[in-house]
Amino acid sequence: MSGGIPLVSRKSVVLLLVVSKKVLGSLRFVDVFGVCFDTSLFVLYQQVSDLNLLLIDDFFLNIEEKLEDAIETLEELENQIGRLGLKEHFDLSKQETRRPSTSLVDESDVFGRQNEIEDLIDRLLSKDANGESLTVVPIVGMGGLGKKTLAKAVYNDDTVKDHFDLKAWFCVSEKYDALRIIKGLLQEIGLVVDDNFNQQQVKLKQSLKGKRFLVVLDDVWNDNYNEWDDLRNLFVQGNIGSNIIVTTRKESLALMIENKKISMNNLSIEVS
Repeated sequence: MSGGIPLVSRKSVVLLLVVSKKVLGSLRFVDVFGVCFDTSLFVLYQQVSDLNLLLIDDFFLNIEEKLEDAIETLEELENQIGRLGLKEHFDLSKQETRRPSTSLVDESDVFGRQNEIEDLIDRLLSKDANGESLTVVPIVGMGGLGKKTLAKAVYNDDTVKDHFDLKAWFCVSEKYDALRIIKGLLQEIGLVVDDNFNQQQVKLKQSLKGKRFLVVLDDVWNDNYNEWDDLRNLFVQGNIGSNIIVTTRKESLALMIENKKISMNNLSIEVS
């Protein structure tokens, strides 16, 4: 049949399906399904398969070249940073440090928080029903909700000052360092410190033994239970009625250290 589509030979029964897909602008797969009894069709199938492999190789080769170019660009930028003396500003090993807090309170900040302040003071001054020598009070909430302000107001209250034998305030912040915390608390109660970790632990524990104290650990982020437990053990020999106030943004920390917490999200004392 001249000029038309040639008919399939009786010796060849053919079912041919070609599906083309594009990925990232490049031909990635050509799927050929065929039942081939004709040698020429088998050769065609083989050629298409070879084309698939070639296209895939070209695709990944192109990606590899682009990655190598990007790495060269980054290395050049790193060299430029070093030559300009800017390396210290890009040092990722340095952890951001927050400005340490103090116990000084701005009276204007406590306006409208009197109920919270009185509730926390009552809790600190009340005798523990179980005769516990140490109570931990977490104040948890997002930044800017007044955790620090509440702690400061209570810490500086005259009734609180008269009630406790010792008081100490320390800002822990994100980088947890047990020796730094212990040294800071020792300095708060007027003792000389050094860098001997074991001796500073012993000194703090002995200094608090038998005394009713109030310690504020402000801006605590570390929720490692073992590290917290090691630190807490330094306070357990205080007199009945001793308290530790912990301000934190981490709910997990608040739940770990005590079953009661003061939540700044709803301005109430919750039982977890």
